[in-house]
Amino acid sequence: MQTIYLDLAQKNALQHIYAKQGDVGRCFKAVILDNGEPYSIERGTVFTVWYNGTSGEGNYSSVGEKSAITFAENVLQVELISQMLASHGGGTLCIEMHNADGTQIGLWNLLYFCEAVPGMGSAEATSHYTALSEVAQQAISAASTFKTDENLKLSGVAADAKAVGDELEKKAPAGYGLGEELLGHTAFVSNLNSANLKTGFYRCSAATANCPDDAFGGGPLLAINWHNNALCGQLLFNNDLTQAYFRSYKDGVWQPWNYLNPPMKTGVEYATMERNNDKIVYTKLVYCGTCSNGLQKSIGSNLQVIRYSGYIGSVAVPAMIGAPNSATLYANFYVNGSVVQVSCSNSTELSGKPVYCRIWYTKE
Repeated sequence: MQTIYLDLAQKNALQHIYAKQGDVGRCFKAVILDNGEPYSIERGTVFTVWYNGTSGEGNYSSVGEKSAITFAENVLQVELISQMLASHGGGTLCIEMHNADGTQIGLWNLLYFCEAVPGMGSAEATSHYTALSEVAQQAISAASTFKTDENLKLSGVAADAKAVGDELEKKAPAGYGLGEELLGHTAFVSNLNSANLKTGFYRCSAATANCPDDAFGGGPLLAINWHNNALCGQLLFNNDLTQAYFRSYKDGVWQPWNYLNPPMKTGVEYATMERNNDKIVYTKLVYCGTCSNGLQKSIGSNLQVIRYSGYIGSVAVPAMIGAPNSATLYANFYVNGSVVQVSCSNSTELSGKPVYCRIWYTKE
């Protein structure tokens, strides 16, 4: 059954409902959210469906003698009325939600498309479908006469199979253990810190709280959250998959975001996924000024530098240019405590060029 997600607090692109011509009894599920969180539907809430399309227009809240819309917690089940499925084509579906006193709570427009069934409506097809319908009714009638032996008990292999089936039903989707689908592809989570109780997939927006500060370059992100009694973590990607971030949930506190491949903006400290003696390894790109022999630049206190690299202009250092025993051009960095010192030969080729040093370090 197709599942869509409707948020009271957010406007998203129109979603599509699909069916086939004559597909009587077709239903879909709608999960109601409020700013990315499950919305509890109160008793007495009234739902109405309006439609307009190639099969005509109208509104309904029941199909025959049964309700067209049922709900439990925050999940609706909506049945498409047969008039909408009479001919192939499409149109618009509108779901209205009112509380008991008639106040409108929500209103969502959806697009529906009814796929054509080849030959449907012809005399031959009608005769064929009628015959199939009669066979189906006979099968249903026969099945309805079957009575279950209330004294029947499961044992041995049958009991084991039932136990396995019961456990698989608890996993989703389809028993593969991928966890609960918390939010659909059009819904957004408002705060990643509140997503630490269930395993699932989350969409984030620029307004989502507790994302990495530099995570957005004009698009949404995907966060994969997993949780059990001992471990919880989040892996997050930006829209074009150029950045990856990870953080863990430890002792009741979310740890800092760690970068797989930091964007390396000058002067910004990044926590990486690397560890050194169980300590987080940070990295930073330091602008040291323009090149001159003996140039020094402070990199900050209480840092334990474990390695470094850099470049002067477009020349990576350490560098040596020229044949041995000639007027060789050389350049290097020396990190001494909290200071980067630049050493280079007196050459107009490097003089005045911008100097950048990237350091990797832990904190005391």
